[in-house]
Amino acid sequence: MSEKRRETRVERNHYLRRHPSARYGILAIIMVLVVAGLNFQVMPNINTYINSNHFKYSGVEKINSSSKKDGEYRHNKPEGIVVQSTAHNISQIKNDNVHAIVDQDQVMQLKSTRHAASEAGRAANHRYIQVELCQAGSLEGFAKGINNEAIYVASLLHKYHLKPMRASITQHTWSPHKKLLAREDAGKNKPGGMGTVWSESEVNTLLGGTKRTDPDDYFSKYGYDMGQFYDLVCQYYYGREVHVPAGLAMLNNLLEYLRWIIVIVCILVLIWLLIMPTDFWS
Repeated sequence: MSEKRRETRVERNHYLRRHPSARYGILAIIMVLVVAGLNFQVMPNINTYINSNHFKYSGVEKINSSSKKDGEYRHNKPEGIVVQSTAHNISQIKNDNVHAIVDQDQVMQLKSTRHAASEAGRAANHRYIQVELCQAGSLEGFAKGINNEAIYVASLLHKYHLKPMRASITQHTWSPHKKLLAREDAGKNKPGGMGTVWSESEVNTLLGGTKRTDPDDYFSKYGYDMGQFYDLVCQYYYGREVHVPAGLAMLNNLLEYLRWIIVIVCILVLIWLLIMPTDFWS
């Protein structure tokens, strides 16, 4: 070790001994970096992540266990689908107020989509099929659940000869008849709206009858939103092939490796600080 480096080291250690707060500050920063690194998750674009991993569709398991009297749609057929979310896992859901529940492993249809459900609010219940997504605890679980839901929603749109259309507020260019349909049964001070792909939050905003705002919070946890979900539904509805550049997957893997390198280095530094001589901390 050169004389200059030795002097620098002596000065640094002398400073740390004279300033206890600096020593403990360094220790605290290292601990924060370790905790943050362990909890930080590289968040890729979810649709890109789904397409690059080629997740398989689980298919639909039909239970049709409804013991309740089925409701009817206002035009004798559904006009779209409402996407909801729940913190319960699929085995905990006992009610049949929705048509189907979805998680990363399966799509379980609880009642026939030919009849109305009762979970989305008064105006939406007799317009739309209702599909509830179980919340996952990991990025991969979230992506698999979203993939199952998007494919299932696209298949329902095909089944009932509906084209994908985002929920939208009543437009001044709409015909009087269409405006009337959009406003029908909407709550007081609600603008009304039409579309074939809705979130429960959009039902709350445009039609009323519910105070729920899902799945917005759940989606935002993974940097996702209804616009991206709608794009994924359209991808499956129209059978579009999406080619994901290999570099994107490599970049995500590289970021993950860097995260673990930083965590390991911080842990080693933390161990080194903790085994320092007692007089260093006194």
